[in-house]
Amino acid sequence: MHDYENLDTDSVGQSEASEVSGSSEAARPLREAEAQVIAHWQDRWETMDHRDGPVHPHDKHLVQVVEQHCGAVRGRAVLEVGVGQGGIALAFAERGAVVTIVDAVEKAVACSSERLAAQGHEVQAHQASATALPFPDNEFEIVVSGGLLEHFDEPLRLAILREMTRVCCGHVVTLIPNGADPLYRLAKFELKRTGRWQWGEEHSLTCLADEYQAAGLELVHETSYDFDNTVMLLQDALCLTPDQVAALRAWYSDEAPSLRGASLGYRLVAIGVVTK
Repeated sequence: MHDYENLDTDSVGQSEASEVSGSSEAARPLREAEAQVIAHWQDRWETMDHRDGPVHPHDKHLVQVVEQHCGAVRGRAVLEVGVGQGGIALAFAERGAVVTIVDAVEKAVACSSERLAAQGHEVQAHQASATALPFPDNEFEIVVSGGLLEHFDEPLRLAILREMTRVCCGHVVTLIPNGADPLYRLAKFELKRTGRWQWGEEHSLTCLADEYQAAGLELVHETSYDFDNTVMLLQDALCLTPDQVAALRAWYSDEAPSLRGASLGYRLVAIGVVTK
């Protein structure tokens, strides 16, 4: 069971200090840039396969990392910004969090809500811009985004992080592709070179410490994981054979202890505590 609200984001829940939602001429380039990203994902949602079913192991791992650094999430108010297909929200709900979801794309909100409801989880769902969240200050103990920030230039990333910080009274958690992973960069390069890249603009970010600080957050943990997803991306990009995929996985398994400083792994998670 879920509550779905199709909100007018021009009038509901906008932060007075938002660099994007303001009416000034200076805000116009940011609004236009954000609109372009949203339009891309609206188009993608018309053709993409919708993920359904139980939570994926890599989303479970993210919640485990969060609980290691932020404490148990059971009973705590968690907001996911840019919910996408709902995997992260589902992982938090499975651990007993009280989950609210937001996405600028109506179909993403609807499909994610249905996915969580099918797994027996009630969720508050809103369609709204990540730069104008329809919530009061300090509403959530944990605010998380996955696969969101990398699609925006730095000014918009900072606007989103500041808005996530505004509605948070505890920890902000972001998950992005790990730009320091050379194998991910290779796969991305080849997919772009051959016209097979489907994810729009995606900045290769290696660290969010400066942007966290500018948004009023103290970075307390940042690490990469999920080498398996890097392998799958490489397999698609380079048309690797099953033997080559097995060799990559065996190499990583054998060498992982000596590669801890190499920043391998597709996902980069950053956890910050609100300092405002």
